[in-house]
Amino acid sequence: MTVPTNINYKPWTSKEWKDFFGSRVRQHELEEIPWDKWIDLNEEEQHLIASSLQEFQLGQASDGRVWTKRARQFAEANGDYDYLEAVKTFLCQERLHSHQLARFMALSGIPQRKSSVLDGVFRIMRRVGTLESSIVVLVSAECVARVYFIALARSTQHPILAKICRHIVDDEYHHIRFQHERLSLIRAERSGIFSAVTRFLDRMFLRGTAFVVFRVHRRIFRRAGMQWREFYSLCKTTS
Repeated sequence: MTVPTNINYKPWTSKEWKDFFGSRVRQHELEEIPWDKWIDLNEEEQHLIASSLQEFQLGQASDGRVWTKRARQFAEANGDYDYLEAVKTFLCQERLHSHQLARFMALSGIPQRKSSVLDGVFRIMRRVGTLESSIVVLVSAECVARVYFIALARSTQHPILAKICRHIVDDEYHHIRFQHERLSLIRAERSGIFSAVTRFLDRMFLRGTAFVVFRVHRRIFRRAGMQWREFYSLCKTTS
């Protein structure tokens, strides 16, 4: 994951992000998923996606308490209270994704998970360190999740699941940009050597995250015709 110190477009203000995320939530509420046109998953597809979907639905369900706490500290230290509100509206989008996936799973007879080893590891990593380290973990997970949902959309014949995937893929693009802008702001005053080391560590963390997810969910990527090289290339491009 390369996070440049000076991004090559004009960053949005925290208020612009807050308003944008709020408008996206309202837009998705208006663009209702056509649940009334429900069709059942066939047995083969349910077997393919069930455990994988459980894992990612759990990941989308995070309450973001640690991130919100650190965002509040940042807002108070810098007088940027719109950043805190932007984080809150961001999390509203994530909860909407989680609710949509949970409803799809319920209608498909797929139970929700309360915990998993992989999700537990990510939650621990998000809790350790600073706002910056939390964002690095989050943005790496979002880069990988975006490519996962691209693959899932390719893998499924179910129109409702495909639409949910498209919503998530589109939203994650903006989430990743939001996170990159905040990292660039936090890192703006660092020296060239320190910045280079930080970017290297970012890339290694993204690669490790991508490798684990690719291995755990390889059946989805295989069905989508996505090999490791394409998967990781898309993760890097997304980042």
